[in-house]
Amino acid sequence: MQRIDNRLHAEVHDNGQGFDPAIHAIDADMASLRDRAARMGGELVIESSLGRGAVLRLDVPLANT
Repeated sequence: MQRIDNRLHAEVHDNGQGFDPAIHAIDADMASLRDRAARMGGELVIESSLGRGAVLRLDVPLANT
């Protein structure tokens, strides 16, 4: 996690089995997290592929910094 230009950037890496995003829809919990990030003026990106784990990237503005 780091702060750059009044924004918070965070990444979570998972070295598990991964999944094919073209086949598996993002579940309701992850969609809710994306919606929350968007309401804050940010973005949540989820990347994964079979056998390579997954990465979640969050970028949101920091208020009153």
